[in-house]
Amino acid sequence: MHIVERSTSIPVNRVENIYMAVAGEDRISELPVGILDNILGFLPIQEAARTVILSSSWKDIWFSLTKLNLGYGFFDYLCLKYSGAEGLNSESPIFDVINKILMRHNGPIHKIVFEFSGEVLEFISSEEFDFEDIANLISDNLNRWFLLLTQNGVEEIGISYYMDIEVRCRVPNCIFSCPTRKRLKLDNVSVELINAYCVLPNVTSLFLQYVDFKPSTCSDYVVYLPILEGLTFVKCYKIFYFNIVAPKLGSLEIILPCCDYCKEFGVLPPNLDLRSISSLNLECSTCCFKVFIEELNRVGQPFALNVERLKLCISSDNICLPDIINSSAFIHLLRVCPKLCELDICDQLDIYDVEFLRLNRKDFVLMEELSSVARTLKMLHTLKFSYFHGLGSEMQCIKVLLSCFPVIEKVVIVRGWIHSDEEFKITQELLRFPRASEKVEIFYILEY
Repeated sequence: MHIVERSTSIPVNRVENIYMAVAGEDRISELPVGILDNILGFLPIQEAARTVILSSSWKDIWFSLTKLNLGYGFFDYLCLKYSGAEGLNSESPIFDVINKILMRHNGPIHKIVFEFSGEVLEFISSEEFDFEDIANLISDNLNRWFLLLTQNGVEEIGISYYMDIEVRCRVPNCIFSCPTRKRLKLDNVSVELINAYCVLPNVTSLFLQYVDFKPSTCSDYVVYLPILEGLTFVKCYKIFYFNIVAPKLGSLEIILPCCDYCKEFGVLPPNLDLRSISSLNLECSTCCFKVFIEELNRVGQPFALNVERLKLCISSDNICLPDIINSSAFIHLLRVCPKLCELDICDQLDIYDVEFLRLNRKDFVLMEELSSVARTLKMLHTLKFSYFHGLGSEMQCIKVLLSCFPVIEKVVIVRGWIHSDEEFKITQELLRFPRASEKVEIFYILEY
């Protein structure tokens, strides 16, 4: 067994030589415009504006930035600055400032990020307006801003509505018809598509988190993404209403909400073809996992997927019965992934809620089925167990998989929290496990 110590902290090296700049030399002004633009694009817009004091040549540079960061820090800054302002309307101080920034901007805007914080909600709330009024106000302003931005070559868009309320703001429909857009990130917003057919020819990345999909007013609408490579759903609601077609999708990550939503609205968009996917990351409860497997068998899905890397994080659910792990569903997923090269079983949730596969060696029918599938996976060379805690169910899972897969070459075990008194005992037991592959090596990773 190889025991590897790996630190996640950034090493600090002693500086051997310090070179002092020539007195009076303005090194900052000599930086290429593209590098300056990239550096300032990471700053909240108010901090980027303050850089005018650093160099005379930077006087108006923030007016032509191609990346505008209107993040949490920006809105917190405005709320503090205008805390004495009164009135709630489309020209309230916060929205008026953004209007001026966009109207005075020179040149293209390739990336823009809006992150509305809870302070915005507190700032513009009053007895006359409820949460829905505020969400509608933000939605109306977003619509006006993006009507301008989508005509200005915007390539990357991020909208986050970070407020702990059920009412979400609506994202503008125009961002789904913007031909220059390449990347889109939506967080805690609602989406209701009104166009019957949208084509996004350049989008390669789509990240959707806590998005509430509304039924479309068009019964036959579809969003076509011909070159989409990466798609992520994080606890999105009513995903069935998001009808997308992505023929070249390579990576799919799904983190599912509770069972009730999955059973009612499904876990996948209705026409999403999985044949091109090479990387699949699935995090869900066991009942949602079963729903996912059932949807794989629906009409139109292929019998065999092209998945090469599979990551599973399956947790228990209070709604489910105690014996909730469906080992047959896991085996079926392996069966439909004949090109699988790496299998990662992840335990990154609360260790008391996570249930590993209950692979009982005394269940001869189950073991025969698993062994039969294992012999067909001739490309599966790596098993990985992330956030390993040394639980009996984890040990049993590792023991069974080691004894079944004949071509495994590497088993990577990334340690989570384990009591120091138990660790030596656990590692010794791992070494005694029988192995179907003579080439397999075990790497035990100690992360700090």
